[in-house]
Amino acid sequence: KGLPIVPTKILDSNSRLDESKQTQFHSEFYTDTPSDYILKPINFGEKGNAVRKLSSFKTEKEFRKFTDETKPLIIQPYLPEIEISGENSLAFLGKEFSHSVNKYNGDFLINWTKENPTSYKIHSPTKEEIDISKKVLNVWPYKLGYSRIDLIYHDGKPFVSEVEVVNPSLYVENILEIVPAFT
Repeated sequence: KGLPIVPTKILDSNSRLDESKQTQFHSEFYTDTPSDYILKPINFGEKGNAVRKLSSFKTEKEFRKFTDETKPLIIQPYLPEIEISGENSLAFLGKEFSHSVNKYNGDFLINWTKENPTSYKIHSPTKEEIDISKKVLNVWPYKLGYSRIDLIYHDGKPFVSEVEVVNPSLYVENILEIVPAFT
């Protein structure tokens, strides 16, 4: 649909570790050779559950065990900017913009943990971020109550990393400036 999304492929269930490291992505928006890859379960990757860097696997046996236990999986290029500037999450009520939050903790898994707490800050989205998010919502095939569009920057350009429409967190509990508007 002409949207700048983080390139994504379904990982073949018979893929080997060395083959996976050679995955190529070609799109009109993304032209790099990845320094690493991210594996995510298709069915449930919420809060970073079973999300791993491909480089974290040291042996084929370890890789096979993981892929067998968590398939089906998607594979995406690792975008190092997430560890530098985090992810911008834009919340929408229907198709109307509500608020935006930047999530950051210096890791590629930006969900809060006791060991690696995430900072949540109000984010003033750019016109480009709003436009991309509204394009996503306008092509979405179903009526939306509320949703969240997550964006990661790469080479100075925003990419849609996730569209959350099933019980999305809007992070109102994390930002004191937002809470009064929802109480």
